[in-house]
Amino acid sequence: MPLPQDFIDLCAGDDVADERAAKDFHAMAALLNAKTERGPVPIRELSSLCLAVGLTGGVLALVEIPVGDDIASGVPMTLATKGMLHKVLTLIQTDYRLETADCDDPTFAAGCDGLIALGVIDADAKAALLALGNNRLGKAEVILGRACSAIDCWEACGGDS
Repeated sequence: MPLPQDFIDLCAGDDVADERAAKDFHAMAALLNAKTERGPVPIRELSSLCLAVGLTGGVLALVEIPVGDDIASGVPMTLATKGMLHKVLTLIQTDYRLETADCDDPTFAAGCDGLIALGVIDADAKAALLALGNNRLGKAEVILGRACSAIDCWEACGGDS
């Protein structure tokens, strides 16, 4: 199967110019496989950070508030809010059917904003949660869906040695 043009372009780029010039395809692959790109976060890591920033405890406290009672002054607990809180708990505490979370999904950020509005987390905790997606994938994996090999780099550079 031929390599995608995006990968060929990556191998022709400035990031690996020295390795390409030296025909050091192993070093080129190592650079392209280095975890520098955002990607999915294992649920267990997300769950650990939620515990550390107080999200888990805050949500556990809020789910105990009866529907109709105020969460904060003038902010009543609704069925929708209680349902969302239970969903958060299920995802971070008990439901490991999902293996990863996409911190770049706009609904993830919106959920964090909702938790900020409820007073469960602050902006720093949201930033920490979003930062979990950093340095998860190599540039090659983003394009190929897997790590690249020295042979992939060699082929992308024309296959001549």
